[in-house]
Amino acid sequence: MAVGIPPRKWASGKPLAGFWGGLFIGLGVALVIHQLSWWVLDVNTLVIFPVLSGLLFAGRAWLGQPHR
Repeated sequence: MAVGIPPRKWASGKPLAGFWGGLFIGLGVALVIHQLSWWVLDVNTLVIFPVLSGLLFAGRAWLGQPHR
């Protein structure tokens, strides 16, 4: 470790806010890809995809981000 360089610290986010953000973004993406006729709107696209993206965003918020 070099002298004068502080160690990296992790800033963790809010997992619940990340989940809700991912849920709304996933729902928006599902509706946009349906409107562009790239995908069929069904139960998997309307429910499962937003929930999975919400869990992904919550995990990313929980993991955090390094900064100096």
